[in-house]
This record gives sequence, C-alpha cells and structure tokens, in this order.
Amino acid sequence: DWYNTIYTPLTTIINNGKLIKYFPKRSVADLYTYIAYHHWERTSNRRYGIGIDRLLPRSMEAFRTAMLEKDTPDYPEMKRSITAFIMININFSTAMKILDKLYAIEEVQEVHSVHGTIDILVKIILKRDFLASDAETIAEFLDNKIRRINGINRTQTIIPGISMVKQTFSR
Repeated sequence: DWYNTIYTPLTTIINNGKLIKYFPKRSVADLYTYIAYHHWERTSNRRYGIGIDRLLPRSMEAFRTAMLEKDTPDYPEMKRSITAFIMININFSTAMKILDKLYAIEEVQEVHSVHGTIDILVKIILKRDFLASDAETIAEFLDNKIRRINGINRTQTIIPGISMVKQTFSR
C-alpha cells in the first residue's frame, strides 16, 4: 500500500519535475526522504517556490488517500502548464530573423508581428516547475531563451487570470 500510494507517486513527481538536476549529488530516493521528512514529518517552513504545496497535501495520509482515488499512475497535477503572452520591442531592421528565432523555440506557440506600441506578440506555454513559482519559471524562460536573441530591446509579459478560448474553423 505505501509503495503504490506514497512512494511511487512521490518519486514520479520528483522525476517528472526534474528535481534531480538541481541536486546532482543526490538520488531520487534521497529527495523522496528529504521531502517526506520536511513536508510531512517536520512540517518545516520553506523558502523555495510554492509548487510543492500545490502538488502535495501537508498530510501524508491526505496524499495517500488522493493517490488511492486515482485509477492509473498518471498524476495530472504534474502536467499543469503556464500560458503567458510576451510583448516585445525590437530593432526593426532584424524583424524577420527575430520572428524566425522566436518561432523556433519549442515553448513558443504563436508569434505575431503587430502594429502599435509593441512590435511582436508571442504566446508561450511552459511546464510548471515543481519547486518554482510561475513568475520564477517565466523569468527563467525569458532570461534563457527570449532576451538572449539579438535585436530584442524590451519585453513585457502578461499572465492570464482567466482564459476563454474558442475553437476555430480549419484554415
């Protein structure tokens, strides 16, 4: 019971959250032990992102009960995503190169050259990081992927609160 309802789900969350890359000298079992102890036994206050509290109830019994109710070992809370829109100002002489570079980024879903006070509107969908807040995840993406593109002068990010999307006709 413990193996199927606590250990396997938590180690799957650790693996899917890619936590091991942040702790290179630790194993998944080490991280399981650390999280289980500090989250359930000691219930210590943490200073890292709030992601873990969205995934794991503060009680081991509540976690076990939640895992018992799942039909398969597919834990949907690990697959949450963040949608954001990035408004970008660029050096206009490099517009097509920038559009192409943005469109080539895996997380970028849409790229639009627009008229007005901004030059480009980009829609991204990111996977939530297990330990980071949404703002931290978006900031890391912007720093590592968007702002490194030559010709980008300024970015501004919009995170939707509520989204309503219509399915459109095939083009």
